[in-house]
Amino acid sequence: MTLKATLSFTGLTKGLDERTYSIAKVHAWMDLLNQSMRPVKFNNPTKNGTRVNVEQIANQEGYDRGVEELEGYIYVVNKKYGTDICLKPDQKDH
Repeated sequence: MTLKATLSFTGLTKGLDERTYSIAKVHAWMDLLNQSMRPVKFNNPTKNGTRVNVEQIANQEGYDRGVEELEGYIYVVNKKYGTDICLKPDQKDH
């Protein structure tokens, strides 16, 4: 049985510009993975923050899936905003 929950990230508000919000979302996502949680859906931001539906990661396969999803999001952010975000130091310049 997979545990599911909804968390609120008060720092991810609609008051942030799109680039800053996207970068902060990457950090929030990584924090969730490090706590054995995988975000299923980031809801639209409000003035009070962003609600995120999460599920507990039960095994390495679930963690790897979460990391792959995050890497896909990072790729999109890097392309859109010209940032150089990466999860591993050896990924720079890729």
